[in-house]
Amino acid sequence: LVILDSDDAFAKNAVSLIYAELDKVIASENIGVLSFLGGNNKGDSINTFHEECVCSHFDYQYKYNGKGDRCEVLKTDILKNHRFPEFEGERFCPEALVWNRIAKTFMFKYIPAILILKDYQPGGLTSKIVEIRMKSPIAACTYYSELSHSSIPLTAKLKATINYWRFQRYIKSSEEIQKPHFLLSLFAFPISFLMSLKDKIGC
Repeated sequence: LVILDSDDAFAKNAVSLIYAELDKVIASENIGVLSFLGGNNKGDSINTFHEECVCSHFDYQYKYNGKGDRCEVLKTDILKNHRFPEFEGERFCPEALVWNRIAKTFMFKYIPAILILKDYQPGGLTSKIVEIRMKSPIAACTYYSELSHSSIPLTAKLKATINYWRFQRYIKSSEEIQKPHFLLSLFAFPISFLMSLKDKIGC
């Protein structure tokens, strides 16, 4: 299964790229996801990590400092067992929430080949991500809470904690979400308050 955004297009050789790797992944019990590069309209990579690697999704982010939108190809059964959660009254859930949950059980194989071409639109998700998370704060806080409790560097835990409290202010229901660590929250809360003020001014 492949997820494409509305402003994505397959590269011309996308299907052959997938098939070239598919059998290796199907035969593996440890690898659950193929992750290909994303490209722009000129065909240039928009990613920072261009090596072939089998590793944890967390290692990709925090050990190899991988950034930029990629395209994931997943075993269907894995996605069925890690469905996108639904939150009442909200319309957005970060894909990273699902990738992080999958990463606790399965490895990702990163492939240095461009599978999709992305054409970011002025009114798209990327340009309005802060506003979108303000309108879907339960999903945002669930993502940042789980991230803050993951095996990631301390600075990343602190950043996740700041963002948790940044968007927690917009939750109006009694939804129970595990809070980040208390000590990290003490450092994060003042910063998150200033960021939330900036968010309101920007929106």
